Amino acid sequence: MNLRPLGLAAAALACLLGYTPAPGMAQQDVVALRAYRPTNIFVMHHDFTGRADALKSTKDARDTRVEIVAGLADPKCIS
Repeated sequence: MNLRPLGLAAAALACLLGYTPAPGMAQQDVVALRAYRPTNIFVMHHDFTGRADALKSTKDARDTRVEIVAGLADPKCIS
């Protein structure tokens, strides 16, 4: 499965949300993007589509995982 388009979309979303990695964050950390309010909403991905929704199952929880790597287009950001 080619996750590159999804990774680029996640990076763009992270930059739009103003996300910056915490100091000392490892290059290969796996995180979930959660809404500020309401806090039970997460950004999820499945079959190359994304959505923001509440977790309803363990599969939903797995679909929230995003791997943080050094920025591909801008080293000050993440991909």
